[in-house]
Amino acid sequence: MSLKYITASVVLSLVFSCGTDSFELSMSNENWKEFNENVILLEDKVIQLPLDDKTGFWHYSMAVDQASDGDKLSFLNPLNNSLYVYDLDNSVLKSKTPFDKEGPNGTGSLNLAYHKFISPDSILVFNMWQGVLYLNNIEGEVSWKLPLIDRKIEGIIPNPEPSLSAPMILMNNKLYITCSIDRYEENYAGRKSVMTFDMSTKVIDYIIDYPAIYSQAYWGSVFKYVPSIDLGLDRNSLVVNFPVDPWIQKIDDEGEVLSIHYEVSSHIDKIDPLDP
Repeated sequence: MSLKYITASVVLSLVFSCGTDSFELSMSNENWKEFNENVILLEDKVIQLPLDDKTGFWHYSMAVDQASDGDKLSFLNPLNNSLYVYDLDNSVLKSKTPFDKEGPNGTGSLNLAYHKFISPDSILVFNMWQGVLYLNNIEGEVSWKLPLIDRKIEGIIPNPEPSLSAPMILMNNKLYITCSIDRYEENYAGRKSVMTFDMSTKVIDYIIDYPAIYSQAYWGSVFKYVPSIDLGLDRNSLVVNFPVDPWIQKIDDEGEVLSIHYEVSSHIDKIDPLDP
């Protein structure tokens, strides 16, 4: 075993509160200067996890998920096409699953891929080079696979593109994946930003409109058009934010807006667009 370690900081969030009674909050300079630090992060403990000599220091897909037997930290190692699962309670490597690149259980090369650890029998792997979603088990066996991108469709196609800031979210047996744009548009009205995949019916749909601000200017690199999403504190809603939009949205499982909250900052009052 190598002496390399990955260090995970466990923090506690206290005194969290954000809310608004109206969708028409002012965005004036006076408003953003009324900044209150109502989220406090306190370090609870530092966990060191041992790494083997096949593990590098960069991983595109890493997540902490709640399993029936405790919290698990897992990541895809592109150097050996394997999934590492660590038990955070006792800081040990729980399992290491090599994925075949070819054959009946092949998932392709996972140097650009994202995963979702649900249980040892249900591990989702999305290969972004292929545009294919796989359901695997801890032995590396493929239960089923399904393309999420149909490149034969003409017109605008939202490209599913999960990342560390926008992980794949599983809620009510439905998978939510953020999308990037395939080309710039003058008008983003009606354009969807998140793909949904029903785990039971295998039906794909798209939800969450781009904010109007995206139709008002050119904002630069493609990553500025990809929202960040996470599971809400009630675990029955999504929290969504777009990189150039100053609002945080709370969304239900069908994509309907439940509430919006102004994302104040003590450093900047707005993000300026770029010249095309």
